[in-house]
Amino acid sequence: MLPPSGRCVMLFTFFKWKVRLWKAISAAISYQTLRRSRRAILTSGDVFIHDNARPHSAIVTQQLLEQFKWDVCDHPAYSPDLATSDFHLFPELKNSLGGQSFQKNEEIQSSIKAHLTSLAATFFEEGIGNLVYRYDKYLNVHGDYVEK
Repeated sequence: MLPPSGRCVMLFTFFKWKVRLWKAISAAISYQTLRRSRRAILTSGDVFIHDNARPHSAIVTQQLLEQFKWDVCDHPAYSPDLATSDFHLFPELKNSLGGQSFQKNEEIQSSIKAHLTSLAATFFEEGIGNLVYRYDKYLNVHGDYVEK
C-alpha cells in the first residue's frame, strides 16, 4: 500500500545505530544524515557502507564524502546479495507481517515499528557479520553474483 501522497516511502536503516521510519529519502536527507553521523562514525570505529541508490550517489553526497576524506567502497549495482536490508532485514519483516491484512499505512507502520523494536541487538549484529562474509565472498569471486 502506498502512502496517501502516492509516493513510495523508504525504510532508512542504520544497522547497530538507529532506524528512521517513514521518511522519504532524498539527496538532502542523505546529506543531512551523513553530516549528523560523521562524529559518531569517526569516534566509534564503525564502518560506513551505503549502496548506490540515487540519494547516496548524488553529487552533493559524493562531495560531502570526499570532504570528509572517507574511503568509500564501491557498491555494485543491483546487488541485493550485498545489501543488509535486502538479505537480512526484509526477509525478517516479511516473516513477521506474513498473513496479516492492513487497512491503513499507520497500521503497517505500527506493526513494523513494534517488530523492529522487539528484535535483539544480536539480530542486527548477525546481519553485519553476514555482510562481512558476503563482501569477502564477492571480492574472492571478482565481482560475480554472490549466492547464499
